[in-house]
Amino acid sequence: MNKKIDFLKQYLPKIREKLLQYPIKEISTKSKFDDIVTDVDILVQKDLIKTLENEYPDTTFLAEEEGQLELSDQLWIIDPIDGTKNFVRQHANYCISIAYYENLKPLFGIVYDIKENDMYIAEKCKGAYLNGELLPQLRDKILNEAVIDVNLNTVYFYKNKHQLDLEKLNEQAFAHRCIGSAALSLCRIAAGTHDVYLNNRLNLWDYAAGQIILEEVGGVVEFPYHSGTLLNDKSVTLNAASSLNLLKEVQETMVKV
Repeated sequence: MNKKIDFLKQYLPKIREKLLQYPIKEISTKSKFDDIVTDVDILVQKDLIKTLENEYPDTTFLAEEEGQLELSDQLWIIDPIDGTKNFVRQHANYCISIAYYENLKPLFGIVYDIKENDMYIAEKCKGAYLNGELLPQLRDKILNEAVIDVNLNTVYFYKNKHQLDLEKLNEQAFAHRCIGSAALSLCRIAAGTHDVYLNNRLNLWDYAAGQIILEEVGGVVEFPYHSGTLLNDKSVTLNAASSLNLLKEVQETMVKV
């Protein structure tokens, strides 16, 4: 396995121990009232960047609390805590998300579920793993079997912005959930516990690692209102599913109002 992956496998559990012990001392809002950051997000990000800079000085970083995309041939894409609200309220369903790109193409992704101590790892064209166990390729499901992960913001976005009604999805899907962490949502599809994820407001650091992991087990990720390039650094709408056929069925079921 890649030496950088081996390094992170040894290093990230140390960050986990710190995360579980750090008390939250400060919570502030960013660009919108519902977009929050804690002092722990900042501390974890600084620790990650400092450690990776020391180990790999020729690499650059796109990190959530930095907010600036600096393209380079060796790029880390980091979300220090994906699911900050979950971290604050639930102390569960939050993770560290790290993707690594070379020559502007994804090489590997790691998503570390802190509470569950679950580490998802995928290297392009080499499969995806959960805690060292190879994840199987996803089977093709139909909507009646599918668990859909979607939040109210996305429901309203589709209806008000694109005149698409998600009511039939609610009627036809097996169940629906909202985890509150994009990276974990994509990994849950990869692990077979969920099947569809819809979100209208994601940044590259939210989904970069999870996308690599999901695609390595046969899942699909699309950006219906954007270019769909691998480096969408602005807020994008993302649709993901365990198979292309299921995603098409979902899209066909979202009918015009």
